[in-house]
Amino acid sequence: MKKILLLLTFLTSLYSVSYAQCTNSITAGIIGPDQIVCVSDKIQRIQNIASPTGIQINTSVYKWEYSIDGISGWTEIKYETDATYLPILYPQSIRYYRRTIIDYSISHPCNTATSNIVKISVVPITAGLLTGSETICVNSVSTPITAIDGTPPNKAYTYQWRKYLRHDYYDLSEFDYYWSTIDGATNESYDPGILSTTTYYKRLQISSDGCGTLTSNVVKKVIEQINSPSVTLNANGNPQCLSLQTRFMVTSTGGGSSPNYQWYLIPKGSGTKVAIGTGDTYSNILQNDDEIYVELVSSSNCIIGVNPFISNKITMDVRPIPQPTINESDKTICAGETFTFTATVGNGTTLRWTKYTPEMTSYEERIISGATTAAYTATQSGIYSIHEDNGTCSTTSGTVTLTVDPCGAFSTTITGPNPVMPGQQNAVYGVPNQTGFTYTWSVTGGTIVSGQNTNAVTVDWNAATTNSLARTTSTPYSISVVEKNQSNQTKTTTATINTITTAVAKSQAQSGINVFPNPTTGTFNIEMPESGIHVTYDIQDLTGLSVASGTFTSTGNDQTISADLHAGMYQIVLTYNNIVTCVRLSKVQ
Repeated sequence: MKKILLLLTFLTSLYSVSYAQCTNSITAGIIGPDQIVCVSDKIQRIQNIASPTGIQINTSVYKWEYSIDGISGWTEIKYETDATYLPILYPQSIRYYRRTIIDYSISHPCNTATSNIVKISVVPITAGLLTGSETICVNSVSTPITAIDGTPPNKAYTYQWRKYLRHDYYDLSEFDYYWSTIDGATNESYDPGILSTTTYYKRLQISSDGCGTLTSNVVKKVIEQINSPSVTLNANGNPQCLSLQTRFMVTSTGGGSSPNYQWYLIPKGSGTKVAIGTGDTYSNILQNDDEIYVELVSSSNCIIGVNPFISNKITMDVRPIPQPTINESDKTICAGETFTFTATVGNGTTLRWTKYTPEMTSYEERIISGATTAAYTATQSGIYSIHEDNGTCSTTSGTVTLTVDPCGAFSTTITGPNPVMPGQQNAVYGVPNQTGFTYTWSVTGGTIVSGQNTNAVTVDWNAATTNSLARTTSTPYSISVVEKNQSNQTKTTTATINTITTAVAKSQAQSGINVFPNPTTGTFNIEMPESGIHVTYDIQDLTGLSVASGTFTSTGNDQTISADLHAGMYQIVLTYNNIVTCVRLSKVQ
């Protein structure tokens, strides 16, 4: 063990003496240059700028190494022993290289020397970032357009500036066709000078080493005309009804790209403004004589006048909502009597009485002509109301019903279809229904189908005994009713029922005529069995009253007939070729 320690001590002292006695002056030489390239295939070979010194050529070799950070982790590049070296790098990468010279004719460690470090960067080329977008007044001096360098920053570029003049209504800057070259504008920056029109600018960055041409971002110089801002306030609802919301809107000019609005309210009698909102509209429930206005703060730098700009003031005209009330309740009167309804209404308002009965189909039918005061004397049955309007707000009162009772009077006429077609079915006849009355019906030439002992009956008339019927004949059909009141008094009323036209009567089935749709909600179609037939039609209600009529010539196609009628049952009397046919039609809503 002692012998081993003595040997190690001897060898260590021998190495120290040898290292301290390196009297040769080997130098590694110089390599270069550093490179920044846009793509890997643009990398140049690392050159031997200065050769090593103090070595024997025949006994010397080179060794190349690379590192990721240029400080540590140096890795030998196998089989590369020349004085120069062509690196291979991936895109967007950076590596550091050095060269070591080794002379095997000289003892270690005096036989090596390491060169300087070379940095090789592969980075994509990027255009510089242009700055200088702004909004300025017409015929003002614009700010020069400058650029932040792109990558690589130290490459040699040439530049060409281009511009685009904004069209009146369209931004077409994305189309290269509309851009024009600015003669002589080849510097890194550009000064547009005085401008009178909105203009866009961009710069072409042209690489001299084959890395291509890049286009910068677009700088926009917006030119504003000098104007005098104004703001006008409008109200959607003034005069307004009490407790209803009013919406206010502004119309402004010269407010710039981002105008600001501040709304103010001066409550009635206070004289002090209160900030109430922002934005170009405002809605709220206000009181009568409140004042409201708005201030515009223009974002434009090209204005005449001083911000803010004040609108007109609107004074609210708030009116109470009418509350018309009919003072009387429902009323029943006898025929021939009258009753006066009165209403409690406001001052200075417009009044209109209306009456509703079930047969009315439009509001206009309900309006009572000339009934425009707070009192109305009624003579007819119906549902009555009064409408009050103060010019801004309007309300319709509740309703009251007036019933007109015959009050014991006997009938003088029987209502129903007259004349009729021989054999007409489901004809309804009646008299007014009176309290405490009884009714006994009888017919000649027909059968009572239903309604006996009521004030209305349905009759099926017998068919004619021959094919030829007189327009007005002796009395083939008649109907009578015996009315008895509460005092057991009676009265008989008789109606003679005439027949229609000299013609051959055919049922619908016999005639081959088709009417559809049935029931109908609007128009209906009449389909005749033959074409070229002249047809006359008459539409009658259940009382025999003609409500529509006309003629047509059949064509083989359906004939469309308007049925602008109230809902109910109707009879269509068709006359053609000396033939009469009756068809029932149902109209629904």
